[in-house]
Amino acid sequence: MFSSTEELHEGLVYHAVTLLNDALRQGVIAANTSDPIEQMHSIAHSYLDWAESNPTLFRFLVDGLNGPIRPGGTLHRYASSMRDLYHRKLTEAQRLGILSEDTDIDISTMMLHCLVKGGNMMFLTRSTDPWFDGDTRSTRELAERIFAKFMDNLVRANTPTAKEKA
Repeated sequence: MFSSTEELHEGLVYHAVTLLNDALRQGVIAANTSDPIEQMHSIAHSYLDWAESNPTLFRFLVDGLNGPIRPGGTLHRYASSMRDLYHRKLTEAQRLGILSEDTDIDISTMMLHCLVKGGNMMFLTRSTDPWFDGDTRSTRELAERIFAKFMDNLVRANTPTAKEKA
């Protein structure tokens, strides 16, 4: 079915991304369509559900995302679509007055990217990372709480001033 190891690899990545995208789509459907911040929380929740339910595919996907990404390949398209989704949702939050007009959407998008990459690594390396020694919370719970705190802080730090609201 596959003529090379590279083709097999691409097929597995494509399968993982397809399943993950389906899970993320369900997360968006379940969220309040008028609140982009709630939608992002729902996407994060769906992402973590998928990661927890599909540890082997998740590891495969994260390993691929942490290595060289071939332009035009499945991982490249997935990473670009996630960047675009974050950017769109933050821009929408800004347009709706949830975030101030001077919020740097590009930097906020990059911050989210770094947070997600760190969360991914937390799932993969927690058992050998001394930072987590003695912490009894599940990786899933920690990741969910960290994302929620980040989003709360992002919104609070960029709340429009009374002058902007007027």
